[in-house]
Amino acid sequence: MNPPGTPEVSTGTAPEAPPPRTPRRSLRRGCLWTIALGVLALGGSFWSIGVPGRNAKAFRARLRPGMTLGEVVAAATGHGRYMVFVRQAEGAPAVVISSSSASVGQERAAGADAMRALLERRAGELRVDSVHFVFTGSAPARTSVVVKIGPDGRVESIGDPKTRD
Repeated sequence: MNPPGTPEVSTGTAPEAPPPRTPRRSLRRGCLWTIALGVLALGGSFWSIGVPGRNAKAFRARLRPGMTLGEVVAAATGHGRYMVFVRQAEGAPAVVISSSSASVGQERAAGADAMRALLERRAGELRVDSVHFVFTGSAPARTSVVVKIGPDGRVESIGDPKTRD
């Protein structure tokens, strides 16, 4: 206790400041972030490998025997990137189908509804044997679905999705 008029002075220690960051601690945190980002990138790569297969399975699930070629092509829209190979009888007008348009001879249509209308309007002259839908993605893997078309212009059989590297 101090005499009257003398201020109280604390002899205790001042609160300690937090320890400064050491380079070792920053290095550890940086390594953890690098590892976490690497795991995310690797997981994204493995996920993208399966995209064509998932798109082909979703497309296959929408197909039914008895559908017209126009209905099959309309069912494919909205299922990612794909290429289409049309196998048809000799002497039939050329049929070219992509993910956004279809053409029969010189006539061309863009969009799912227009493609369907064009293929159904010209169905009698197409003489298509089979249509191969090859689904692609950012990875080299691709998955194909083969649709067999009968002489009446309707789906006879639908193959299961097959994946290739």
